[in-house]
Amino acid sequence: MNTLQEKELPSFTIEQLTGFLDDRRMTIGQEFIMIRNTFNTDLFRFPCRIKALIGVLCTGGTIHFKRNLGEYSISQGMMFINTPNDIVQVEEIDRFTATIVMVSEDFIKEMSINLTNLLTMHPIMLESPSRQLTAEELTFFEQLSETLERLILQPETKYKLETIKGIMAALVYRLCDIFIDENNRHTTNFLRNRQRAMYEQFMLLLNKHHCREHSIKFYADQICISPKYLSAVIKQISGRSAAEWIDEYVILEAKNLLRYSTMNIQEIAYYLNFSTQSFFGKYFKHLTGMTPGQYRALK
Repeated sequence: MNTLQEKELPSFTIEQLTGFLDDRRMTIGQEFIMIRNTFNTDLFRFPCRIKALIGVLCTGGTIHFKRNLGEYSISQGMMFINTPNDIVQVEEIDRFTATIVMVSEDFIKEMSINLTNLLTMHPIMLESPSRQLTAEELTFFEQLSETLERLILQPETKYKLETIKGIMAALVYRLCDIFIDENNRHTTNFLRNRQRAMYEQFMLLLNKHHCREHSIKFYADQICISPKYLSAVIKQISGRSAAEWIDEYVILEAKNLLRYSTMNIQEIAYYLNFSTQSFFGKYFKHLTGMTPGQYRALK
């Protein structure tokens, strides 16, 4: 009998992806991959999770793909960001070339980047993970990518790795500017630092625990504040309540499992920590307007 783990979607780490590369010169251990120009997408023809932060800068052609439940297409001059554990599936490519950088969360931590800065982008990228870059932004990323490539291919030196981490930090923070400022420019100047920190911590915890923890109290306890105050802060900063964010993450996970996994509905209910299949079904229908079975039957 298959276990839940066996029925989950295939997932790939940086180490596993490195094994599929023809040219491994543009890798750093098991934590970093850089690909320039062409890329074999056959591995991603079926839904899978990638355990890495991925930036894709399209330099030519087009690519059509699914990411979680959305369908996307990017062409020359567009940037796409895939966060760890998103579900991806390539559907069609047409003379697609790109600069692709994949980094593990461990590598990000070694870059001395606060992960909460990236989690601030996560809700934004749930809605819109791609951007058409301006001419200035495109030049910035192209030049830094070329510098990064030359550095990686150079012989080892004492501070080579630290220099690479510094360039990657610049890339990540520029991405934060592009994604966050475009969406939140009207609010960021008015947010208090403490409230912003609470919001970022909540999103970090939610991203990690949403499959098992669905109550506001759990997240409030982790941050050492009351559920009422947490709800007020999240609402003020994001325009949505903490409960709404929890529901969105749980429903997104449920939809992904219903569409892509081989788990039955009872197993999905158990995986998402619902006491019964019936309770999960009522919860799902309340938020989506259809039963889990009806959603799974959709083409």
